[in-house]
Amino acid sequence: MNRTLRLNKLPTQTESSLSMGRLFPRLPLTATKFLGMFLLVTFVASCGLKLHPIQVKREVGQLNLEYELPHQQRQTQYVIAIVKPEFAEQQAEQGPRPTSAFEAAMLQQAKMNQKEVRLGYDFSKKFHGNYKARLIDAMMDSLQELFSKKGFRTKGPYATFDEITYVDKKTIYLASIPSIKLYFDDKITQQACSRKYCTKEGEIQITGELIYKLIEPLTGQTMSNHRINLSNFGISRTYKHQHLTESGDIGTLSDDHPVLLTNTDKVLVEAINEFFAKAMDKLHKLISREEIISFAGDVKQLKKTKRF
Repeated sequence: MNRTLRLNKLPTQTESSLSMGRLFPRLPLTATKFLGMFLLVTFVASCGLKLHPIQVKREVGQLNLEYELPHQQRQTQYVIAIVKPEFAEQQAEQGPRPTSAFEAAMLQQAKMNQKEVRLGYDFSKKFHGNYKARLIDAMMDSLQELFSKKGFRTKGPYATFDEITYVDKKTIYLASIPSIKLYFDDKITQQACSRKYCTKEGEIQITGELIYKLIEPLTGQTMSNHRINLSNFGISRTYKHQHLTESGDIGTLSDDHPVLLTNTDKVLVEAINEFFAKAMDKLHKLISREEIISFAGDVKQLKKTKRF
């Protein structure tokens, strides 16, 4: 009788690696970085060395949304509805969509690797998050005062044109409706990263458009329509943005290091202040008391012919 000698199969290199992976799972990249920083701090502490924090000087701005209004003119009988300025919403950037879990992991890894290089300051995002609401309120209040100074009675403000009721539309002469598309073009002139910090320099420019309409509210007929190209305002500011890397966050052994600077908030606020002043000055010139009164015959005829 033949006896067959059975030998246990030796694990292949791949199987061995997989087995080791199950026993000792690979740490995520973020956990690895954290562990490295922890060991470094522990080593420095054990040696009695002192870490010196790296200072970042942040220059901030002060909003100044004030406009010098004209002298009071003689009162008229006409009522102007003040509608809150409408701002175009910020559009989020659309990146490539992963088609598999592997591609999703690779994209996430690429984002983590490029995090410090991209330097992540978004002027448009900061504006929409911190300053847009105050700019809208300031423009709305200034327009209401401007019409009042020009001798018109005002009603509102209304959040939207649709909020004006039918009863109000019959008595309101015209509705003031501004809409704004405001963009912050970030033109990078220089950027670089060292082991401790990153530096980004560039120029922001305000572009977009401001559309101003006067509408007969009962019929929705536009009586006056003006488009202002915001690029013609010539609003431009240079900036410098420096921030610490993960290595720089824990400090440095040498106290001989530069003080970092970021003036992005100051530059953004200065650009907003200049936009507000120039926009209100332009609207002041466009809103003509004589032109508005000249619409009286047409407005009266429109209200008569409106049927439901």
